Amino acid sequence: MGRIHALVIAAAMAFAVAAGTFAALRTTRLGSPAGPSISPAAISRQEQELARAQRRLAKALRQKPPKLPALPAVRTVAPAPAARPAAPAPVAVAVTTRRPAVAHTSSSPHAARGADDSGSSFDD
Repeated sequence: MGRIHALVIAAAMAFAVAAGTFAALRTTRLGSPAGPSISPAAISRQEQELARAQRRLAKALRQKPPKLPALPAVRTVAPAPAARPAAPAPVAVAVTTRRPAVAHTSSSPHAARGADDSGSSFDD
């Protein structure tokens, strides 16, 4: 490998490292100060709502659900005998035949040059 190739590869690697570092810094925002963006009043309001919801859930947990109505009496019936499975339908078999290939020969000058693409060389 020549010096020019090594220089080009080193420059490409340096560019890739610089671009990767820039992307990582923008993604993690390491340069910006980390501080709460929610006011203390909003936090206390959310805590109060959570406390109310927790009290409602505890109250609902203490309550007993109503009793279910009794089930009606069920008469058991013997199962019907299993029906005999029907015979499987015959499988249809498709048979295809291919027509034999026919070679056409011609003494036409068009066929010799390959100018006739229609498949027929009898149009003189």
